[in-house]
Amino acid sequence: MESLTTFLADNTAIRQVPCTIVQLKNLKYLSLCGCKGSPSKSLSSLVLSWIFPRKSPRPVHLLPASLQGLNSLRELNLSNCNLSYAAIPKDIGSLCSLRSLDLQNNHFHGLPSSLGGLSKLEIITLDNCTKLQSIPDLPPSLNVVHASNCMALERLPNLSNFLHMEALYLTNCNKLAEIPGLDKLLNSISEIQMEGCSNLTNNFKQSILQEWTLSGFGSVYGIFLPGNDIPDWFTYKDEGCSICFEVPRIIDRNMEGFAVCIIYSSCGNGETWYAGDLPIISVLSKTKSTTYQNERPFNITLEISHEDHIWIFNFDENDVNLEAGDEVEVIADFGPEIDVKKIGVCLVYGRDIDGKMIHYASTSNKDAIVAIESKRGLGDDEADLSHGCFDNDRAAKRLRCEHNPDDKAESSHEWLLWRRSRA
Repeated sequence: MESLTTFLADNTAIRQVPCTIVQLKNLKYLSLCGCKGSPSKSLSSLVLSWIFPRKSPRPVHLLPASLQGLNSLRELNLSNCNLSYAAIPKDIGSLCSLRSLDLQNNHFHGLPSSLGGLSKLEIITLDNCTKLQSIPDLPPSLNVVHASNCMALERLPNLSNFLHMEALYLTNCNKLAEIPGLDKLLNSISEIQMEGCSNLTNNFKQSILQEWTLSGFGSVYGIFLPGNDIPDWFTYKDEGCSICFEVPRIIDRNMEGFAVCIIYSSCGNGETWYAGDLPIISVLSKTKSTTYQNERPFNITLEISHEDHIWIFNFDENDVNLEAGDEVEVIADFGPEIDVKKIGVCLVYGRDIDGKMIHYASTSNKDAIVAIESKRGLGDDEADLSHGCFDNDRAAKRLRCEHNPDDKAESSHEWLLWRRSRA
């Protein structure tokens, strides 16, 4: 059957695929989802299984020891097969055309290092692999990583070279402390979901949230992390699902857009939540009598949890077209299943002439604008994340800012982040 391209054997009684499968040179899609083996149906075996029940299913070695020869295989589905570490062929990295690998709902504690050799792999799915402790080097060709509900997962590879990464799903990986190199992807990645990752370090969360606020304008869905408060660098904050503010007048600086931060939790009792066209973020300009909503439905599946979580989403200025002096209201509609507790807005402007990050404070008496060197691109010895993005020891730099004399917000502490232009 050398011309065979698709082999579907989901939920069958196949106990092992013969080694001759590697002779199928044109095989492109192989699925053995749910193939857990067929136990003996004899009366004696049934009686023994009742008397001596197994605590866990017997591992099944579905695949031959070597996969070399399946050079056309593009998709491999081995989900829900009771696979142990020993049951995964060590040379799985020889599948030179593989684009999608589904290993979810299995029992292995680790993965072969040869996975890094899958030079065309775009999607890997490891959801509900509850014994998985670490993920080795993965190929930089990856677009999407699914590894939600991996309760034992403690370590991911350094992601700094994963330039094609579009989405990262790590919900309920509650032993994961940080992800090396993730900050290098925030200019291009569309979505990061890490709800329920309760062991993330404060330094990691602060660093990622700061960088996302400044860099997340290429995002489609935003970033989701555990947390119960709006970060300090957000200019405007309010309780509930809406917030009003006036766009300040900044001389010689163009607004690049703004980030919206929402603190939310579940009102329901389910495990996940999905609601068609929700959530919807509306931006109302009271000055211009215009309304902008996210043009596409978010179609986000959120983890239902009574714990508080943070969602940050960025609006590009080309979408909302705000100008100095505009009175703006931002409204978040998550539907009846989600309680929006707090909302914040951070305005983001273009870079300073020296390419430095700017931290701007407005008081009722005078302007204070401090030039802060961006932590991005610094070496580890220079980037002290414990102090966040804003380093008060840097030299101050005076810029001009015009204020509306009637602006009541001047009496409060405001923050505007300036960022260096993105490549």
